Amino acid sequence: MSLTNKVQININLLRVALGIQVVDNATPSDKEWHDFFLFCKDQALLGIGFSAVENIRNCPKDLMLKWYSLVVHIEKRNKHLNEIATEMCLNMAGMGLRCCLLKGQGVATLYPNAARRSCGDIDLWTEGDREKIIEAVRYVHNEAEVSLHHASVTYKDVEIEYHFIPSYLINPIADSRLHHFYHDNQERQFTHLIRLEGCNHDIAFPTSDFNLVFMLSHAYRHFIYEGLGMRHVIDYWMVLKAWDDAGRQNEKEVLRIISQCGMMKFLSAMMWVIGKLMVEDERLTKEDCSWRLCEPNEKEGRFLLEHIMQNGNFGRGNLARQAINDIRNPFKRYFLHKKYSLSIYMHYPSELFWGLYHSIYYRIACHE
Repeated sequence: MSLTNKVQININLLRVALGIQVVDNATPSDKEWHDFFLFCKDQALLGIGFSAVENIRNCPKDLMLKWYSLVVHIEKRNKHLNEIATEMCLNMAGMGLRCCLLKGQGVATLYPNAARRSCGDIDLWTEGDREKIIEAVRYVHNEAEVSLHHASVTYKDVEIEYHFIPSYLINPIADSRLHHFYHDNQERQFTHLIRLEGCNHDIAFPTSDFNLVFMLSHAYRHFIYEGLGMRHVIDYWMVLKAWDDAGRQNEKEVLRIISQCGMMKFLSAMMWVIGKLMVEDERLTKEDCSWRLCEPNEKEGRFLLEHIMQNGNFGRGNLARQAINDIRNPFKRYFLHKKYSLSIYMHYPSELFWGLYHSIYYRIACHE
């Protein structure tokens, strides 16, 4: 079964934006450009998608100017976040607590044009005892909101999350295995340094093999409970490509942890979606797709791609699902969220049970 014409056109234009597909004689209609703009907006890809406008050059002028103004804002915002991320890592280091930048600004350095990746908040994996981290964060920022997994603050119009652990899974057995992986690889991550664009100091950012596990767990949780966007997929592709180009370090260990944490089905779905996005010719052989971490699962991949196209980044493309967040009754809100997630639970049934368990555990833990 082929993709719908609209979806295929959006994917083709995204390929052009990423430099994967040659422009040739592509001449999208005005409507197709407007559809692509809305697609990029829902998927948090406006900066990346604008490269297609620059390469094809037949986008309606009014849309192009509107789009360009948004891209300029994204570039300025990225510069600001790079400065804040570096500043906070240095501040915490001055207090004896090392930080490791997660996702976002670090992953952007793997993109051809880092300044055009749409940015959000800053996530910092902070080394040390939970209470010591909270004390340090409150000392630097005066106050902080503390949850089970991180302390969050707003500084210079930027939300910063100081994570006690990089990520978590809802299934407690899988979560425990993931935490052991984090602990065993911690020192290597806090000593792997990069320099963000426009900054004068190095900060820690995870190695590619670590990111293949961490970012998959992050994307998996988004997919099950919030809404996964194409930006997550492209982020994972950038990490996967960097890892493959550098020699596929610790491949067996990466696959072992992903399997032990129950994420192999989701990984195989991701491989199919990435393949659909990155490989123009479906007849390519396995050797042509040597970057894959595992064999793709077409059934699960098609389901994942459909979810991405319907929901967008953090589910923002699904207005009905977003409206549920405005419902004040917590029980009604919970069950409506579960109703919208029913199709996902048909593919990942254990998450329904563990989701309920985690909701109860989270409420108890946060009120202790």
